[in-house]
Amino acid sequence: MPERLLSVARLIDCIDCTQDPELTQPVMRSAINRAYYAAFLVARDFCEERGFNGSGASHERVANALKRQPAWRTQGSRLQQIKDQRHLADYEWGGTFTAKDVKNVLKQSRSVIAALTST
Repeated sequence: MPERLLSVARLIDCIDCTQDPELTQPVMRSAINRAYYAAFLVARDFCEERGFNGSGASHERVANALKRQPAWRTQGSRLQQIKDQRHLADYEWGGTFTAKDVKNVLKQSRSVIAALTST
């Protein structure tokens, strides 16, 4: 399932909004959302399988659990960064995202997923 979410994020990112520019921001925000959830679900399952615990709400807890483990600290920090972008994409409609922002989130999401699934 998480791999499919990342595939959906990539597909959304490829949508051409030149005919309807008002869709550009919603499309970018949707790609960021899907990329985050792909990484989050992999990270959540990874932490549960290993008994890693963190503090905070469910999403925060997963990033914190990874950050507490020296070997996985980088992935925890990346997941937190993606989560912050996802929060902005979903709830802060005053800001503007760029194609570079989306590419960065997709790259970080792929990185987290690759690191956590290669063990």
